[in-house]
Formats: sequence, C-alpha cells, structure tokens
Amino acid sequence: MMLADTLEQSLFRSVESALAFAFSERYVYLPQSPASRMASTPSRSGNGLGGIDGYAQAGMILANVSALGELQAAILTARFSPPLGECHCGAPCCKGFRHNLRWLAAVATVSEYVGVEVPAILPYKRLREGIIRKHFGDKVRLGEVADNCGVHRNTASNHASRVLAALKEEEKRARFEIRAVLEGSGVVGQ
Repeated sequence: MMLADTLEQSLFRSVESALAFAFSERYVYLPQSPASRMASTPSRSGNGLGGIDGYAQAGMILANVSALGELQAAILTARFSPPLGECHCGAPCCKGFRHNLRWLAAVATVSEYVGVEVPAILPYKRLREGIIRKHFGDKVRLGEVADNCGVHRNTASNHASRVLAALKEEEKRARFEIRAVLEGSGVVGQ
C-alpha cells in the first residue's frame, strides 16, 4: 500500500489535526439532546465527519488520550483544548467568553506534577500555574504574576525556564505515545 492510499483511508493527516478536532469546543460539549441532533441535518467538517459521527470520533480520540495516563492526558488536553470558550450567560459581568473548565483542570494537574517533580521550583502555586498557563496559550503576563506573588521577575524567569524544560520533555513523550496509538488504529496516516 502506498503512502497516498494510507492517507486517503485515514481520517486525519496528522496527530495534531486529530487532537485539535477532538478537543474543539464543538465536539467536547453536547449542547443538544441526542434525539434533537439526530433530527437535525449534520454539519460536516473538512474531513467528512459531522453530527453523531463527529461526536463518536472525537470520543474515541479522547478515550485514547485518557488511556495514556493522567499527566500525559493533562498535557495533551492543555495543549489542544482552547483555553477560552464562548459564554452566552447574559450576566452584566459577562465578557462573552469563559475559561474552559477542562483546560483549567488539565493545567492544575500539570501544575501539581511540576510542584513535585521539578527541582528548585518555587512553592508558589499561582506562579507555577501562571508559567504553565502561558506555556499552553493563555494570555498571562509572567511579570505581573511574579509581582503578585512577591517574587522578583528574574527569579520567576529562571524558574520558568526549568518548568518549561520539564514540560517540553513530557509533552514530547505524550505526543510520541498518542502518535503511535492513533497511527496504529488508522485514525492518522503514517
């Protein structure tokens, strides 16, 4: 079988596109009941998945991510879930967006790992989470977080480099393992 044939049979061209699809807000949350979704015309994404097929495929990918283990699943969730989602609550304080609870939980899990495993990291949980949130795409100003924690900005920057080095290694492992699973199952072309 040629590479082009394998890619045509696979749903996704890359692990990144499969994970982005599975973690997208559209397939993480179920806004309608199953009966109303079945009655409506399914929308189609670029890879031909829509409606119930899309939810099912996203669920299978997310199950594979969860099977990797708590830390690796949290790292992939933090990397591929959007930090923010739309909010339509209508409250006077509503800015039209909210933090994604799944993303926040993943950041908290990664923060606990960093607090235990990374040597010489400051015990300030808020600083640790600020470093991690920034790494995974939230708009955080590390200098402001350091100031709020009473830590010199240079000290915070030094600790951030240690945290990021550990996170990059763990993320590399997580990506390697999920790639093997998704390529092995034919979801992603090899």
